[in-house]
Amino acid sequence: MTDDNFDFSDTDNVKRKISWIFKSSNTFFSFLTEMLPNSIDFSEMKQFSPQKIDLSDLVSDICVAQIMVAKKKNINLSSLIDKDIEVYSDIFMLKSIINNLVSNAIKFSHENGTVVLNAVVSDNIIFISVKDCGIGMSDDICSKIFDSEFTISRDGTNGEKGTGFGLVATKFLVEKCGGSIDIESIKGKGTTASFTIPCHIEPD
Repeated sequence: MTDDNFDFSDTDNVKRKISWIFKSSNTFFSFLTEMLPNSIDFSEMKQFSPQKIDLSDLVSDICVAQIMVAKKKNINLSSLIDKDIEVYSDIFMLKSIINNLVSNAIKFSHENGTVVLNAVVSDNIIFISVKDCGIGMSDDICSKIFDSEFTISRDGTNGEKGTGFGLVATKFLVEKCGGSIDIESIKGKGTTASFTIPCHIEPD
């Protein structure tokens, strides 16, 4: 998916999609990143509430919400996710996970770059990845990226700021969904953030 797939002339529709994404995911995610530095135990803060989700539609909505930020750097958001992939999970958490990974990819990408989202299903497990060709990370930073005791706050390529706890919160949400997350990165060449969660397709 690229920005050419979106009808920006329908401003009301674009505004609705942006509002839907950011009200339900960014507010919650911001709350998590604010709470983590204070070491507050919020493990029971929200119950896992699964429902059937069309992954392609979900990613499309997230890309619509992020497209204006991406345009500031002329970054192309590309989705290779098949239309027929469904997952039975918590939509609130899944939106927050993917939205943060896409946001990070844009933040650390160079101008005129590309962020690619992909998904593969195998044995009732879905593997979702977000890849960029940005500034990447050293092995040392990459090994500590999920450690809440080791705050890593890096500026983006346009000076964007962060708390340093975004990926810690993302890991928490992935685990609430019954999955795991991994980061592969090469300094100066880019990063691939990937996570797995059970499909758990709801019986008809």
